[in-house]
Amino acid sequence: MNSIILADTPKKQQVRKPHIISNLHLSKFANDAGKLFVYEKDRPVRPSIPKNECVERDYFEYKINGQHTNNLYENWFARTETAVGAIYPNVCGQEPSTQVEREVWAIFIAQIFLRSRKVRHQLGGKLLREMEQTFDPAYAREIQYELFKTGRLIQLSDIKDAIRRQLIQMRSCPAFGHLFRIEQSTRNLAASLMFKRWCISEASSGDEFVTSDCPVSTARLVGNQIVALGQGFNDKATAIFFPLSPTKIFIASPAGTDWVQTFNADQVRNINVITARFAHKNVYARRESELLKKLVDSEINQIEFGVNAFVSQNAQVAKLN
Repeated sequence: MNSIILADTPKKQQVRKPHIISNLHLSKFANDAGKLFVYEKDRPVRPSIPKNECVERDYFEYKINGQHTNNLYENWFARTETAVGAIYPNVCGQEPSTQVEREVWAIFIAQIFLRSRKVRHQLGGKLLREMEQTFDPAYAREIQYELFKTGRLIQLSDIKDAIRRQLIQMRSCPAFGHLFRIEQSTRNLAASLMFKRWCISEASSGDEFVTSDCPVSTARLVGNQIVALGQGFNDKATAIFFPLSPTKIFIASPAGTDWVQTFNADQVRNINVITARFAHKNVYARRESELLKKLVDSEINQIEFGVNAFVSQNAQVAKLN
């Protein structure tokens, strides 16, 4: 997993308007004309193209203490996406996969979740407030001890000052607060995925899955029944859903969980409800539908991170696992 996880990818031409959600993923929901339909609460449905959606200037860039990221994270995401592009058809076709391919896919899913605006906007501020309110001097002593074991003796007061400076930087620069631990968080979430049972299910003829600007969703299972949404990835009872295309969905679930190969109309709608509830601002679909518009208007963003999802987590994004 280390060969993919590292963010120190080769330099390339600077990207100033990166895709927050993978363009590769969004393109799977475009119709034959290359268009997809964008659904937003209480606004008319609008046609668009994947490359124009989920983009924001310098979203993955920040400057801290005179150091620039210089597309560090964008290059890392692009490297993963290139690797995933080669195996996406095999994943959709449930072809046998190697260990490396599974690792690449798990990292891709973790990145898709963690890089979203929803994680930054809904969890970022909450996690920062928790870190400020629950700052424990014992944490600084733990850091001091770990450094001492490497042969470095640092004054406890200096470590506390460094932690406070980091908190200030996180507050003043949301991108830094969002990204500075994203590699470790990705590693943790991907590892959780590797221990789950993977399967691909299909939509029944005439029915279609949708996706969103936060397309990875989680649910707690009891047997084969969903009893709660927004559970942590590392919970043994958690299932993770990711729509692959309008006709297929990837599910990583607890060992022993079986899913039907073909979801009927009601089951497809239930998955689309979950997708809409996890969406931040937009739901994307291959076609325009009044029924889907009503669903989005009533369900979008009903799952709020830090409010009714991932609420038991500590003040580190890495703890989302």
